Amino acid sequence: MGRGAPSNRGSALANAGRNKLPGRETTASSERSDPPQLSLIIPTYNEAENLPRLVECVHRALEGCSFELILVDDDSPDGTATVASQLS
Repeated sequence: MGRGAPSNRGSALANAGRNKLPGRETTASSERSDPPQLSLIIPTYNEAENLPRLVECVHRALEGCSFELILVDDDSPDGTATVASQLS
């Protein structure tokens, strides 16, 4: 896969109000909800160390807004995809 080609390896989706961050409620997957007002797509490469703080800051900044956060990793060797998956 070339540098400019998108990669779906290591993608993680963290929906507001449906994630595992401390202080956030989780929603059963069988519940229906309205589509998010905002979709934020963030490409990453070697950002494993920064992802937890990034996700926390996005949640804080967009509190009260229905959003989804999509982290897309381009096969980072530092475990970015694993961290993204753990945050979803």
